[in-house]
Amino acid sequence: MEDSWKTLEFMVLPFKDYNDVFILGGTDDVQVNLDESNINIQTIASSRHVGPIKPRVDEWVKQLELFGKTLVSSTEIELVFLGVVSVVF
Repeated sequence: MEDSWKTLEFMVLPFKDYNDVFILGGTDDVQVNLDESNINIQTIASSRHVGPIKPRVDEWVKQLELFGKTLVSSTEIELVFLGVVSVVF
């Protein structure tokens, strides 16, 4: 699971002709990886053999939850931004 996150690329693309404005690229692969990681870590967390690695599993649960919330928030903010830009410009 860790290796899948190490090799995953989070695409950030320049927005039109603006130098310092970027938008998220496709997040489908990121979302799929997040979903699969959540399923895997919940399966591990519910195992009766988790004892020796429980602190690490708990940290992964927290980090995946935070990343999921951040991804949703970023996507929502970007949609609002793109809506405002289309009206203003």
